[in-house]
Amino acid sequence: MAQTLYQISKPAENNCVITTLPLVLYSDNRSQPQFKYVVDVYYAGDTTRLTRVKFANNNATNDGAGVIDLAPLVQPYLDYDQPWYSTGSVFTQNVNARRFSFVCGEEYSDTTSGSAVLYDGDGSPGEPAYTASENNLNLAVQEFNDGYDWDFNSYNGKWMTNQTHTSSAFPKVVYNGDFETMTIIDNISGSQRMEFNSIEITVKSGSTTLHYEDILSTQTSSANNEDILRYIGVGPQNLSNLNANFSSSFTGSWTTYTVYTDITINDNADDLFSTYHFANGECTNYDRTRFAFINKLGTWDYYNIDLPLKKNTKLTKKTTNRTHLQYQTIAGTEGGGVPALNGSVYNRDDRGLDLYYTETKDEFVIDTDWLDDGQANWLTEMFNSPDVYVQIGEYFQPINITTANYAWKINKRKDKIFKYNIRYELANQRIARY
Repeated sequence: MAQTLYQISKPAENNCVITTLPLVLYSDNRSQPQFKYVVDVYYAGDTTRLTRVKFANNNATNDGAGVIDLAPLVQPYLDYDQPWYSTGSVFTQNVNARRFSFVCGEEYSDTTSGSAVLYDGDGSPGEPAYTASENNLNLAVQEFNDGYDWDFNSYNGKWMTNQTHTSSAFPKVVYNGDFETMTIIDNISGSQRMEFNSIEITVKSGSTTLHYEDILSTQTSSANNEDILRYIGVGPQNLSNLNANFSSSFTGSWTTYTVYTDITINDNADDLFSTYHFANGECTNYDRTRFAFINKLGTWDYYNIDLPLKKNTKLTKKTTNRTHLQYQTIAGTEGGGVPALNGSVYNRDDRGLDLYYTETKDEFVIDTDWLDDGQANWLTEMFNSPDVYVQIGEYFQPINITTANYAWKINKRKDKIFKYNIRYELANQRIARY
């Protein structure tokens, strides 16, 4: 049979899902009674269908073409990886980013009252068989005014953050005990291929090298054709957990360290070299508050504030009034005469107003240090993030940021910096007392 279903337009191969991903279909059978386009969604290379959507065309406005947004179809099958504790490098858990296939067909009947029959898109009855689009999709954000396609090949081989520290003059400040991961797009299916050649860590005390090591071979998982993101554990605690040499270096008088990556991109045609700088921030009078959050690119960023953290606690209480004089304890004499009044009738220690429920809700408030434009714009990604944590000891506790008030520059000529006031609550509050 001849092909009857066609794809007019589809999203770019590498894309994000917090956006609009229009797929436009056209069928020779679009005028048949009860006609519908059918789209089946699969993980690429898998035979188990994730979901099926049927939708009608609109002959009145677009000559029967079918338009569907693919993003809502795949969002339920993606979630944010949590690679905070990675040592060495670990590939995506196939959750945050995956390759999907969109296989299409059509459904129609010979009459307006007859049963509709499913067709494969090639003119024969059967399951949909026309692959209209295959896409590597990531939980990143594409603003509406930036267009429909967000091709993350532009980030190929680079740290997926809008706040990189590639200058030794402006290193990222971290502390002993900090977990941190670097996310790099790796092994994209389709036209783009890449390969890691080295991941080199150099820890220094001043100008003295305490430890150097290429951790490329230290992988806690191996890649397959659907692995898109590679996480590298680059925090002091990640590296300390990797081996004794790093642990010894980070318990000593280290001052800085660098992460150097050598990656071959564009089908092994080009080498991309990057060096990221970190500095020891232990000299502070306050305990740090360390945030981990999903950034606009759909991967993890981290931010420390070493200023005082204020905690406010709100109590919600519920009460009931009880009768103070317990009439039911009044017992008559054996002969039915005057009641025997005794100490059990009135107890001055009994409660009248009784507190039976106490709910505790904690709110935390902290100010950032003064920020320049680049830092401030980047940090707004945390305020809009769907997933934010604070690191407490060796654990990450989920939080909800409730407000973030801006102290904007008042005078553009004189005021070059500003700060944020951040308020947040624990996602898991203390259990109420009954």
